Amino acid sequence: MQDKFDSPPSIEELIVDISFVHFCLSSNAEDVVLWNTWLADNPQHQARIEEAKQLVLLLSDSPTDIEVSTERQKLLQSLDFAKGPNIRRSVPMYRWMAAAVILIFLGLFVQNKMRQTETVESNAIVGQSMVEQTVPAGKMMHLRLTDGTEVDLAAGSTLLYPSSFTDTLRKVELKGDARFAVAHHGGKPFVIQAGNIAVKVLGTTFNVQAFESDRYTRVVLFEGKVRVSNEFDNYTITPGQVLIFDKQENKFSLGSFEPEEEAARINGLLVFEHASYEEVGQRLAHKYGITYEPNSKIDMSFSGKIAHEPLDAVIEKLNFTTNYYFYIQSNTLKVKNK
Repeated sequence: MQDKFDSPPSIEELIVDISFVHFCLSSNAEDVVLWNTWLADNPQHQARIEEAKQLVLLLSDSPTDIEVSTERQKLLQSLDFAKGPNIRRSVPMYRWMAAAVILIFLGLFVQNKMRQTETVESNAIVGQSMVEQTVPAGKMMHLRLTDGTEVDLAAGSTLLYPSSFTDTLRKVELKGDARFAVAHHGGKPFVIQAGNIAVKVLGTTFNVQAFESDRYTRVVLFEGKVRVSNEFDNYTITPGQVLIFDKQENKFSLGSFEPEEEAARINGLLVFEHASYEEVGQRLAHKYGITYEPNSKIDMSFSGKIAHEPLDAVIEKLNFTTNYYFYIQSNTLKVKNK
């Protein structure tokens, strides 16, 4: 980001920057992470970023071919006019020119995006253009859906959702770990499809952990009420409860959780209670972007917490607290007896 802007970017520079447009439209995971990280490091520019973002969103409706042609001609004329020997380019004119550029770009961008997303196949969501967001290892992403629902996606997670909610049922698909703060819309329930289970809400805050490779799917409720169901069972859970679905046994179990710990977990805290090697390997793979080598001979029961620590420090902790020797080889976690 420092290479892109020598000084704090102006609104004009922001709205004609493709990376920033991707960030505003949540159309590219890397750009979203990039700008969220930059904002965290530069909170003094929050107001400017928000103003530029609102301008991009305002111009994000796809224009017609005539509108694009008209704006292009206006832009070219303004550029010629601004080159005159005695003309001083004013800030309002510069901002209008930048807006014209972004209007043309967004028209092409949205049309191309619609063509691309129409090819996404989903058994759960049919007939709508879809957006797929995947979070890189070691990162997290904050999304605001068009209905106002807030989603925090953990590392390695993927959310598939409509570019706009037009049906009476608001439905998304989750592969991974996410915290939802669902906006209430009367008569329009919100449903998260997580593998073989569905979580249905009307307005609430909760976490869903549903990585495809994990044995367990967890639904943790902070406030409100949700109904969790599969082909055979359904449960309604209340605040303070966690519902765990065992995919191998095909059964549910209900328990409680520690709110502060659960809130920290979505931000990257790993909590293990008598965890097997398989569970430890899966959690580290999601967090650090590695793979792990299965080993049925390892019979471990690890309890502990791993926060925002370098991977080598985590390996050292495992080696110190277990009876096994962990190491990384070719980006793969391996283990053997000491």
